[in-house]
Amino acid sequence: LSCYITWFVYENFTMINYEYYNRKVSPKITVVVISLDDADKRWKRLENHLQNYGFENIVRLQAIDGRKATTKYEIPTYKNLTCLSDGHITHTACYLSHLKAIEYVIHTSPTDWTLILEDDAVFRKNKKTVMRVLNNIMTNYDLGYLTHGTAEGYMVNKKGATQLYSYLNQDSDFIKTFKEKYGYSCLYDWAF
Repeated sequence: LSCYITWFVYENFTMINYEYYNRKVSPKITVVVISLDDADKRWKRLENHLQNYGFENIVRLQAIDGRKATTKYEIPTYKNLTCLSDGHITHTACYLSHLKAIEYVIHTSPTDWTLILEDDAVFRKNKKTVMRVLNNIMTNYDLGYLTHGTAEGYMVNKKGATQLYSYLNQDSDFIKTFKEKYGYSCLYDWAF
């Protein structure tokens, strides 16, 4: 993945120490993989890929499936959300899946830092480069955005996840400004 580091304040965090001989990432980083229930091959491929990079704490998070819905309001959700994307049905489902992942970081993740990936993500750089990028994010930011083609991901700590989640509240100044500028109040999956 190419890394494009985005907003949030600078803070100092413990550096990642990649133990090449033990093939482990230390301190541990939780990796959350957003994956549909029927995407077992994609999930297994990414899980193996992440293990080869030394990640141990890998969690599969059930994605919200919008493929069978005819309108965005028919998308099955894990909670009743009034703010749905004004875009395509699959974008709305993806948005809700990322929202679910952010909630996981805030309330459930056992580590301060979590790497959130969609199940089609693959690191294109060697292990040392990937660890250097992740270390840079952890050292200087609360959130770092990662992308390659259509695969989305980001590295976020609990503080950054909490702040990001607050932006997504319908009454937040961010959403109000977004609505004034773009004409609608709900964000797409790429908003994360």
